Amino acid sequence: MILHLDLDAFFASVEQLKDPRLRGKPVAVGNGVVASPSYEARARGVTTAMPLHQARRVCPELIVLDGRHEVYRCFTDSVWEILRREAPALETFLDEAFADFTGTEGAVGDFGELGRRLRREIREDVGLPATIGIARNRMLAKLAAKSVKPDGLRVLREEERRARELLESLTDEQRLIAAPADAKPGEVVFGPGKQFSEAPRGIPAAELTSEQRALLEALLLEYIGNFRAELAERELARCRARGFDAIHFLWLGSTKPGQPLYYRLHGPHFLVEFDVVGDNHVHALWRDLENDFGADLLRRHREAEGR
Repeated sequence: MILHLDLDAFFASVEQLKDPRLRGKPVAVGNGVVASPSYEARARGVTTAMPLHQARRVCPELIVLDGRHEVYRCFTDSVWEILRREAPALETFLDEAFADFTGTEGAVGDFGELGRRLRREIREDVGLPATIGIARNRMLAKLAAKSVKPDGLRVLREEERRARELLESLTDEQRLIAAPADAKPGEVVFGPGKQFSEAPRGIPAAELTSEQRALLEALLLEYIGNFRAELAERELARCRARGFDAIHFLWLGSTKPGQPLYYRLHGPHFLVEFDVVGDNHVHALWRDLENDFGADLLRRHREAEGR
């Protein structure tokens, strides 16, 4: 997994931290052009790289400051030191960094908790807000961070990214079937010990294009790939034997990153549920509707014992 950390409105945030009189006010650091507008300035239409004369016209109350890069470097050094205590490999830039946890995922465990801890330490020890995105590669980690700026955290998993790819590939007509506009996001509701008898909802694979079907299969493989090799091969063979046409894809909730969501894959013999609720709290469930939660092994054992 890759962690991307972005120091929000970095230059302006440092100036506001060092001078409490600037807090809550529109501030821009730059000379000739805006290098770093505070979020108060951004709310008034000031953007990075905007000429200062235009920024003052857009926001007459804008406070413009010259940059103090030696000061900013002291702050980034402190932030990078916090990251180095956690990350096996770290690549830093002016106001952002990539931490590579590849091969150490098992030791890290909960990346959401790691992100929350890092943001808390940076806030408490350095005084600055930071946004963190975590995903399987640099591009996705950066996109995850961008989706929750400022001062946010998002852990983007492949199960979510591939589902979004499939959703975004749908036409307007297909979306009406797959993602009902009036449906609210739910949570995983058909967990262990709960009976499931609901008819398939959403759009069936039979109504997808070949490109969309490839996206659906890639999403399905994300879940099958979590099984041991021999079980994964068996499940994939079962899916292909039953045919992909009957698999339904359903999306409930907002399509915007950072908002609660729920989606479902419902096939002839399986149910996949995925949801994101609260502060990146994720549930992902594969349910075998024919041999659920060890029932198949138990049945075989009883048959072998003659019971």
